[in-house]
Amino acid sequence: MLSVELGLLVAAASSATFAFITHRNAIKARQLQIVYDLLFEYGTFHMRTAMRSLREFHTEWTKKGNNLEARYEKIKEEEEEECEKRPVFEKTQCLEHTLHSQRCLVSNFYMIMKMTLDRNLVPKKYIFRYWNSVTLKEILDIIDPLGYDKDKRLRSLYDQAVEYAKRHPKKEAPIDR
Repeated sequence: MLSVELGLLVAAASSATFAFITHRNAIKARQLQIVYDLLFEYGTFHMRTAMRSLREFHTEWTKKGNNLEARYEKIKEEEEEECEKRPVFEKTQCLEHTLHSQRCLVSNFYMIMKMTLDRNLVPKKYIFRYWNSVTLKEILDIIDPLGYDKDKRLRSLYDQAVEYAKRHPKKEAPIDR
């Protein structure tokens, strides 16, 4: 009788251990899938084009010493007016290629990344392995002057990357260089 109870106890313990390990592996797989999805989205043609356009805009207008926010709003108005003149079937395609649309794409990507970290869906080491403080500083320098980081989410994401880099000093180049 005692050996049967002991056998059931061992079976229950090994079943619980198996369930724990399976659950832990499922969580890790989900985390890696999220990082993979972020990397995939970051590498798309649209994202690369948007990043390049924002960098060019920032570089061009910073050199000229102009107010980036005012210049951005002027370009936004001009591009929207230009798209409004087009036939209905071309408007959407035209609007998709505006500087404002590209800024929205990049901002939304980094907001999703911030939300992923805030909700602890992925450990910081997975995110900051690919998007380090150098990359995030560049994005912050482009988007913050445009007035589109009013709630300071990108600033917070950058600060987290800097803090992570201080605790884990390993120099890595940004993935988009």
